[in-house]
Amino acid sequence: MLFRSLPFVISLLAGANAAPGSSSLLHHKKCDVSVMKQFDIANGTDVIISEDPLVPFVSPKLSAVNETAWESWFFDATAEDGETGIGIMFWRDNSHVGEVNPPFGVLRLQTQVTFSNGSSWIEVSWVEDNTISMCKNATMGVWSKPGYRYSFDISADLKHTTIVLDSPTLKGTYTLEATAPALYADGNQCTFVE
Repeated sequence: MLFRSLPFVISLLAGANAAPGSSSLLHHKKCDVSVMKQFDIANGTDVIISEDPLVPFVSPKLSAVNETAWESWFFDATAEDGETGIGIMFWRDNSHVGEVNPPFGVLRLQTQVTFSNGSSWIEVSWVEDNTISMCKNATMGVWSKPGYRYSFDISADLKHTTIVLDSPTLKGTYTLEATAPALYADGNQCTFVE
């Protein structure tokens, strides 16, 4: 999808300093809910991958994460002049668990910004809880821990996305509006989108 973004970097970075489980799927109030905790890692077990083409495009597709199976929700945009850009990544990913001591778990938010002067800013925030709700009109995700809450809300037609970041270093709302239809990786238009 191509997005046209509103001015976002200044408001997002206000206050920033530059420089063995499985996810559970619940049904609640006409929404399917996927819950994952910080150390829900299914190493040594099979991970089921959903192949259902009718499942919302942005819903979780894995039954769990392990050393080879992970998921992410990635949002990015560039300014019209192409000089400034931002990427916000929500992760359910086991790839860094063995690299840090103590391990931080499988849930993180990564924010990357490139400024027009060529400098960049990156922040990674590890969290404790994740809930993704797949409802008729939207898919909503929340990554959180005390004092930190990061969320996205994606419309079912994939035309509108709102991201809210609330932490000691990131506070703001990031809104994306699609300027082109949703496409599969092979370039075909998504047919299940209303």
